[in-house]
Amino acid sequence: MTARGQPRQGGTINSCDLMHEDGGWHLWLTLDCPVIQRRHGAASCAFDWGSETVLTLAVKTADTDADETVANPRWFQTARDRLGDLARSVNRKTRGSNRRRKATKTLAREKRRIANRRKDWQHKTSAAVIARFGVIAAETLSIQTLTRSAAGTVEEPGSNVKQKSGLNREILDTAPAQFYSMVRHKAADAGSLFLEAPTRALTPSQRCPCCWSVGKKALGERTHTCSACGHTAPRDFTSARVAVYWASCAGRTTP
Repeated sequence: MTARGQPRQGGTINSCDLMHEDGGWHLWLTLDCPVIQRRHGAASCAFDWGSETVLTLAVKTADTDADETVANPRWFQTARDRLGDLARSVNRKTRGSNRRRKATKTLAREKRRIANRRKDWQHKTSAAVIARFGVIAAETLSIQTLTRSAAGTVEEPGSNVKQKSGLNREILDTAPAQFYSMVRHKAADAGSLFLEAPTRALTPSQRCPCCWSVGKKALGERTHTCSACGHTAPRDFTSARVAVYWASCAGRTTP
């Protein structure tokens, strides 16, 4: 058995589980570790999660404000052709045959490889966020609501079902709940503060970060233009900026 990687810190092994998954053996160790010495930065930030751009960060320091973006690696789209070939290979094999079982294991290994790449990226990205910022804010997400099917019912069929299905696939490919969990736990380890802004009360995507007025925008409107003060900026940037101002005001919905 070959062990890859290196633990950030050692500890006393409490339990050991050996599992067979996707045609390979995996060893899971539970360690009793001392206090984790993870460090955090002094600046504040808020991030707006999305499927086109995974993270849009509004950075607030003592001297200046800035905006940053983190592109979507699109793990599924990158491996889509290979996954399709492997799935068709499974379907061509006779049910119950050794060749079908072998093809099924190959498909499962490819899916596991994609999941591992996603998890590795999320661990590194969340660790980088914690290392830079002492206060991190983000909107509260309801993944079940975001990925709700548009099919509707027989009596009231939905519209744009194919487009919504593709969007749901892109949302789930970024695994936002898993990323939020990583940021939350790493922030606790470092002693930094992770705040989830109440989306319904704050309405970051509808609120202007300059004058704090609220104006309704359709989902397709990707540019924020405030009718009260005239401020114009990309919608994702304004959402993140509203969240970081909310965090700096100790969680109040008014500045």
